[in-house]
Amino acid sequence: MFATQHTQCYTGHTTCKQDFINYFKREWAIYLEQNNLPEISPCVLWEAGKAVMRGKIISYCAHKKNKEKTLILELEQKIKSLENAYAASPQENIINNYSINWSKSTVLPLNCKFQNIIPTSLQSGNIRYLGINFSPRLLDLVRLNHIPLLKTIEDDLTRWNSLPISLMGRVATIKMMILPKVNYLFLMIPNKPSIAWFKSLDSNISKFLWKSKTSRISLKTLQKLKCSGGLELPNFYHYFLANRLQYVSRWMKSNRSDSPWLDLEQTLCGKLKISDLPLISSSIKHYNCFKSLTISNYIENYMHAIWSCMPVQRFWQTICEDLSTWFHCDIQVSPKLCILGDISELNIETNISHIVLTALCIAKKTILMKWKSKNDLCITHYRNLLLDHISLGRMSATTKNQLTTFESLWSPLISSIT
Repeated sequence: MFATQHTQCYTGHTTCKQDFINYFKREWAIYLEQNNLPEISPCVLWEAGKAVMRGKIISYCAHKKNKEKTLILELEQKIKSLENAYAASPQENIINNYSINWSKSTVLPLNCKFQNIIPTSLQSGNIRYLGINFSPRLLDLVRLNHIPLLKTIEDDLTRWNSLPISLMGRVATIKMMILPKVNYLFLMIPNKPSIAWFKSLDSNISKFLWKSKTSRISLKTLQKLKCSGGLELPNFYHYFLANRLQYVSRWMKSNRSDSPWLDLEQTLCGKLKISDLPLISSSIKHYNCFKSLTISNYIENYMHAIWSCMPVQRFWQTICEDLSTWFHCDIQVSPKLCILGDISELNIETNISHIVLTALCIAKKTILMKWKSKNDLCITHYRNLLLDHISLGRMSATTKNQLTTFESLWSPLISSIT
């Protein structure tokens, strides 16, 4: 109680400091050790203790203030010494053991005119840092970086074209010598190169792979996985998309380290519209995917075209009744099943669920083929498409020696349709 009363009276902001509490306990223990004698009454001991501890607290606060004043004076002296050092030799200023060579420094002014306040002359304009050419305008980044890189790649591939390297060796050369350079630009620069840039890059790579002769295998085939008949040649446009998509996960997940930057950007930018963004050159257009041809003033949406229209509802009802009959189960009509393909509520086997999903996909294909005139929706057309799919599946199973398994799986449906 004594500590609480007096720390609130004399120290104010120091009550929460652990060092002050430890100091107070230590001084109180020393006082009791020296004065707690049998001949001294507790009342006298208490009154004298309050006076002693009051003096200790005043001494402690005065010491803290003197220490703060000393630190402020030391900082002021260091600042003055730095100013004197800069005035004596402005070209080589030592700040925290780092030297600044102003004669080789470059200034890149952003959104303002640069005023040279340093006595030495400085360069201004585009700068190069860590292999990237920077410009005050975002639109210039592609011209300053991607175009020169494309020219460098073209010269390198032309120089390597005469080397005795096999096709697989040339693919490996692209992976080791070209891909890291292009990937670095994709990672560091937010701008998207034009489609012509990607086409020119693919053209130079194709010439290098086939030694400037007519290509015998397309780049799309070479870019496939080895298990799919390709050589895993890099698809540079896919690498660009992957570099852009890596930020989506960061946007979806909150990160405490990014919050100060977000607050700073929000304060500087204020309220922005999508049209104000620097990399969007045109307004976003709205496209109506489904428009009725019979009623000019009626515009359909996707859900009406594929589900809520009355002819489509009757078609879905027939499809679900057929599936229930074929597989001896109860399949109810619902958008969750028919449109989204959610079969979690169906009590059927895994093999049958695959057939049900296939049948529903073919039903949606039938609807989209007839969406202009939905009254022409016919179950016969749907069954013919389903039989065509089964015929293709039978041929694929024959080549894989899986015909017996295929027929045992699809036989209930085939016998019901035919």
